[in-house]
Amino acid sequence: MLRFFAARRILAIAFVSIFFVVSFGLFQNFSEVGFQTYEYIVTDIGNLGGPLEQSVATAINNKGHIVGQSQTKNGEWHAFLWTPVSGMKDLGTLGGDASRAVYIDDAGDVYGESFNQKRELRRFKWSNGIMTDLGPARPGITFFNATLQAGAGPSQGGTSQEAVLIEGATEEPLGTLGGKYSLARGFSSNGIVVGEAENGRRILRPAIWTKSKKKYVARDLFESLNVIDLEGRANAVSANGQHVVGQATNTKGNFAFVWDENSGARDLNRLVRESDPEFPKRSWSLHRAAAVNDCGHIAGDGASSETGGGRAFLLSPVSSRCEK
Repeated sequence: MLRFFAARRILAIAFVSIFFVVSFGLFQNFSEVGFQTYEYIVTDIGNLGGPLEQSVATAINNKGHIVGQSQTKNGEWHAFLWTPVSGMKDLGTLGGDASRAVYIDDAGDVYGESFNQKRELRRFKWSNGIMTDLGPARPGITFFNATLQAGAGPSQGGTSQEAVLIEGATEEPLGTLGGKYSLARGFSSNGIVVGEAENGRRILRPAIWTKSKKKYVARDLFESLNVIDLEGRANAVSANGQHVVGQATNTKGNFAFVWDENSGARDLNRLVRESDPEFPKRSWSLHRAAAVNDCGHIAGDGASSETGGGRAFLLSPVSSRCEK
């Protein structure tokens, strides 16, 4: 776990340090077509050379560039930028010993958080090799870009924690699925928000919030699955709002999933192409899907029999959704 963000309870690798497990059959009523159709090729995107050789993906843009956090050779955890051409680049810090990236736009500008020399947690923008201090990091914020912030804060009654979307000085509470807790983890360019929320049975489910009559309404992404007690969270939504990714959790561990309106939630472990020459399907256990772009490329982390646990991956669609 990442202990240097303990004050903010940021757990960057909690979901990737799990032992390698066989993850097929998580959702018993997943699409049988999905079980037999291999839709992605998986690529290990590497690490910054740390003793644990671990990396965590957090965001991906429409060019397929990935940002996240990885352990360096001296054991520190730094924000990184990965591209297919240049590989993984250390983005450094604001003078402290740790940083993490949370967002990358299509222009290549990266946003994240870093400690400075005074051990203060600050937000940053990295552009063309320069990291700029954007001011103090706000507690409870999990995701942000140049204009919006998503996270959670106390409910209006003060008795629970509720997901919130922040634009400038305006804070909009998003509500729950009937429970007392929710947290926003990402948003699209057309106003869709995703995260996690308790339902009326106090079970944590992946949630999507859309506006209806000027008010956000929460929806359970597992509502079509016949698995009442399955928990999970949505980590990100594509910029166009068409695809959501996240992780489901049961007694065996965490399992990456992708969701869309037509197919519902599907286990990504079932969709990795069997004929991938570098990493056959059964060598990877995909624990967490962290980000998805409009072309359907997915970034996340998991374990493989080749590299062990705690490695960031890129899933590339066998049939691209974007014209080249």
